[in-house]
Amino acid sequence: MDQTSVDDGVLFGFHRAMEFLGLSRLKGFHFYDVLKNMDKERFEEYKNQYIEHLNRTLKKEILLVSNPIDGKNT
Repeated sequence: MDQTSVDDGVLFGFHRAMEFLGLSRLKGFHFYDVLKNMDKERFEEYKNQYIEHLNRTLKKEILLVSNPIDGKNT
């Protein structure tokens, strides 16, 4: 079975519209099996992974916003 990310499937048009407006795509984070097979340990693992993803992604974006020419925080 071939699988495609929702970013390349259902959200493709949305991403293209945002590019037209001058925005760039941030790296996404997707959760799987949240309705089935969810238990406390899996929830905590997903939560920790998501927080780590946000910290990495937003820290990078904040640095770019603070100095958009070279992406370095001075």
